This record gives sequence, structure tokens and C-alpha cells, in this order.
Amino acid sequence: MIGSKPERRNQMTPDMSNDEQQAALEARPSANEPAALVVQLLTAIRELTIVPMPGADDEARGESALFFPVVGLALGAVALAVSDGLPAAMPSTVRAMLLVGVLAVLSGGRHLGGVARTATAPGCGNDGAIRARGVAVAAALLLAQISVLAGLTGGALIAGLLFAPTLSRWSMVAFAFGSRTVRGGTADDLALRGMKFREFAGASVMALGVTLTYTEAWGLVVILAVGVFAIGSRVVAHSVWGGVTRPLVDTVGVCNETIALGMFALANG
Repeated sequence: MIGSKPERRNQMTPDMSNDEQQAALEARPSANEPAALVVQLLTAIRELTIVPMPGADDEARGESALFFPVVGLALGAVALAVSDGLPAAMPSTVRAMLLVGVLAVLSGGRHLGGVARTATAPGCGNDGAIRARGVAVAAALLLAQISVLAGLTGGALIAGLLFAPTLSRWSMVAFAFGSRTVRGGTADDLALRGMKFREFAGASVMALGVTLTYTEAWGLVVILAVGVFAIGSRVVAHSVWGGVTRPLVDTVGVCNETIALGMFALANG
């Protein structure tokens, strides 16, 4: 039945060796079965938003990355609808604050929390502590987004609201797929091992296709900027920390959302 959970899979646990974790991944049934795809979409919605999705599956968290750009586009569409409903006379800064707030609330603040944890702890923030330094970094990114968004108008505003969240969620997949996770990682970190080339390729086709269809040549420039940051961050994560963590993935997403907004602002003149 479509929408029902597929047969339960072999589950990875933190105490498994790398070989055992890989074997657990390979023992899972096809991720492309219709029921599995539905579960992955529901899981992606739960992972990236505040919406509690019945039918989501913890064991599909890595594979759900296939649909990260879809969820990002949906978040952007909600923000665009809110923007269209605001009074035209509203000051641009107030409008930008509301729109950034909408995106932050809909995502449950998880990505900003990842920034705070990453900035707080040299060990990638696995302890979850959010101290003043982490909060300051997260707040600086929020202020940057508000400042950039306040200057967007017309087509650039539409593109920024729709495609900055889309590309930022795609960049999370580009950053994490096929990466090592840090030693002693949490269950959140282990879920990243489920992000393989399938998830990256599918997410790339969706994110890049829809972005280029609307934004054309400038969209390619934005995609390149976002991709370069994701790849550079991946290199740094492996060289400094020995792998990636979920807070690092969230941090890359927020940073790239800010970068994409800034690139669309440049197109706005």
C-alpha cells in the first residue's frame, strides 16, 4: 500500500564498526520502491521542518536527502506566499525580518541550532551546548539574511525566496553524501551515511533543474557559488575534524542560504 512503511530494515547503531554499518546499508531493500519513496519524502519533511509527519522512518533519514530540495522549495513557496500577503507599504526591513522569521520557524530553528553548536565546540558541537559564541554566530547569519532580503525586489525577491532555500538544502546533500562521519558520532551523524550518490544525483537534478528553469544564466552563477562553498566546507570538515556531523551539515545549509540570497541581491543590482 502506498504510504505504508516498507519492511523494516537493518538499522545502524553507534557501536557498529564501519564495515557493519556499510553491511546494514547494503542489506536494506530497494530505496526506489514506491512505498519507500513516500516514506523518504515524509521523512525529509520531518527532518527539515516543524511538521510532525506520520509515516516518517528513522531508518530512511539518509535516503530522504533525495527530497531535501523539494522541501526547501516548499518552504520558499510558503515564504513567497507570506510576502505576497504583506502590505505593500510595509518597510522592507520589517518585511525581511518577518520572512526570515517564517523560514526559521518552519524549519524549527534546527539549522541555526546546528550553527550554534558548531561554533561552540571545536569537536563539531556534538555536546549540544549553545553558549554565547554560538548564539552570536547564528544571530549574525540571521542579520545578514535580513539585510540582504530587505534589498530584494521584483523577480530577484521571488528567486531569492524560492531558490535560496532550495539550493541550501541541496548543498547539505552535496556536503554530506559519501563523507566520513566523525568517530563517536551520534545517531544523527550516522544517518548521514545513508546519503549516497543516488541521493546526491537525484537532489541535484531537482534543485538545479528548477533553479535554472526560472533564473537561467544567473542561476548557474548562484549554483556555482553554493557548490564551491559546500565542497570547500567538506574538505575542511575532513581535514580538521576527520569527518562530518549533522550540526556541520545544518551549518552549511544556513550559510549557503545566505550566500544564495546575496547572489540574487547582486543580480537585483
